[in-house]
Amino acid sequence: MPQEFRRITFSNEELHAALLAHVDAKAVIMAMGKIQAVSIERDRPRAVTVYCGVGKSDKKVVDIPADVVVSALVAYCKDQRIPLPRHARTSIAADGNRLSLIKRLDTGAGESQIHLI
Repeated sequence: MPQEFRRITFSNEELHAALLAHVDAKAVIMAMGKIQAVSIERDRPRAVTVYCGVGKSDKKVVDIPADVVVSALVAYCKDQRIPLPRHARTSIAADGNRLSLIKRLDTGAGESQIHLI
C-alpha cells in the first residue's frame, strides 16, 4: 500500500523564529546570532544540534531535544496557517544545513510519533 507524506523544509531564519517563539527560554537557551547550520547526529538521535553565531569565529553550539524542535515547528506551521495532517507519524531530517519536518500518512496510523531520519 503506498504511503503519502508531506515534507516541509524550513530556512534557518524560519527555524530560528519558530524556536524563539515557541520554546520556553528556561528550557532551551539559544545562542545569539543567526542559525548557520543544523545537524542530527547518529550517535545522539534524540537531539538536534544547532550552530548559531554572527560569523565563523562566533560560532556557538546548542543541543535541543528533538521533541522540542518538532513541537516548535508544528506550532510555527499553525501560526503561519500551513496545513498539516493531524493523524500522521512525525519525523525530522537534516537537509544539508536546513531542517525538514516530515509528516507520513500510513493506513491505520495511530498516534503521532517522533522519528529522526
